[in-house]
Amino acid sequence: MNDVVKKRIGIIGLDHWYIGREAPAIASRRSDAEVVTVAHRDAANRQTLATQGNIPHQTDDYLSVATDPDVDVVVTACTTAENVEICLAAVEHGKHLVLVKPCAMTVADAERLASAVTRAGVMAVPYESHTRFQPHGRSISRWIQEGLIGTPLSATMISRYSIHGAQLDWPGQPNPNAWWMDPARVPGGGWMDHSIYLIDWLRWTLQDEVVAITGMSRTLVHKDLDPQKEDFGVALIEFSRGAVATVEVTWSSPRGNGLTS
Repeated sequence: MNDVVKKRIGIIGLDHWYIGREAPAIASRRSDAEVVTVAHRDAANRQTLATQGNIPHQTDDYLSVATDPDVDVVVTACTTAENVEICLAAVEHGKHLVLVKPCAMTVADAERLASAVTRAGVMAVPYESHTRFQPHGRSISRWIQEGLIGTPLSATMISRYSIHGAQLDWPGQPNPNAWWMDPARVPGGGWMDHSIYLIDWLRWTLQDEVVAITGMSRTLVHKDLDPQKEDFGVALIEFSRGAVATVEVTWSSPRGNGLTS
């Protein structure tokens, strides 16, 4: 019986700590993957994850992980502002990617990254697509594709979460100036934070692309937000085959409470 060849994973950044903490937990349940290194600027949190995840190597040098010949898959949990250049270095060295959301500060940079991935022939899985792998997301998609519930003409999706999760540097480490609060490190605010999951799932489930979008965003509750941020947004989205979706997302729920429907 042949031994399983494990994919060696390197984690870059722990700003989006949801991703960073999840990677070693998932790898530990698989026989074909292992986390071999983690990079983060905060030594204490980096050490915590390395200890909890039994990760043998750690560093504060992000590019060293992106170019490490002993890493097969790079998981970026850094800020959006750092992501593109790190990913470009990784794909130039043949690494597959699981990348932070949103992946870029601008559409032009996102397209530049997508083109580089295509040229390199590597796999890139953006974090917003994780609903495609969840049991509920896969089941509903299958029902639609098999015609069990007919052809969707419209969809309404609502996601309401607390702002407090976006104001953590790490579990138990609140920071009102965390990266999601800083327009220099990530574009958009509460609407983008979770609508990115819903729109990706709609595109995948409907097997269709967006051709028109309109809507509005506002700061309704958290008046101290940076003017470039929002805590409420709603969009009307039209797909090429005629389906229409309404997507409403907020950061207005009380701490510890949330809703996705």
